[in-house]
Amino acid sequence: MKNRFTSISSLIIAISIFACNSMDEIDEPVKSYELADMKWKHIEQDEDNLVEFELPQQTFRNEGDNPIPIEINPLEGIMGTSKFEFDQPEFFLEMNLGEHYLMAPRYHGNQEGYFYVGGGQEVLLDTTIYEFPLSIETTESYTLTPNTELIYEGTVHLKEIKVKFLARVIEKVSGASYDLEGTWTSSYYETMSINVVANDIE
Repeated sequence: MKNRFTSISSLIIAISIFACNSMDEIDEPVKSYELADMKWKHIEQDEDNLVEFELPQQTFRNEGDNPIPIEINPLEGIMGTSKFEFDQPEFFLEMNLGEHYLMAPRYHGNQEGYFYVGGGQEVLLDTTIYEFPLSIETTESYTLTPNTELIYEGTVHLKEIKVKFLARVIEKVSGASYDLEGTWTSSYYETMSINVVANDIE
């Protein structure tokens, strides 16, 4: 009888300990965060910091007797880029904010201190490279006369800018706020140079 009582007591104690541990796990809230504010700050950089894309050479030939119209979109497939680099990347990843799209600065300016952006390019708040369409579309039209060839080549220049950012994140339950700092790097369309050569076909 004593052994049975001891076994029952041990079982009750074990169940109680398990129940307490389970309650601790249930009572521990899962923290959830949201982006509350984003400010930007210009930093000194080289004004001539350009990224070049050499366009693949294209050759068009007209060996017939009638003119041929040609349309070329030189910017097709070229994208602008955006990337956020946090001073504490592991903290940002732990917050698991989900997808947030922000209006980011388009050009390097002369403002002092932090500032807000009311318009501009929408970019994804992410530590990987995010691509977006360029702000300009262009189509060039040519007429290829009989027995001629047209050689089309050129270079696209993208402006690279770096800007400091200060993101304020709030924990939804406690209301505690955290500041995340880092550097944002982006590239935008700046200019394009084209070279077109027409030759007779012998």
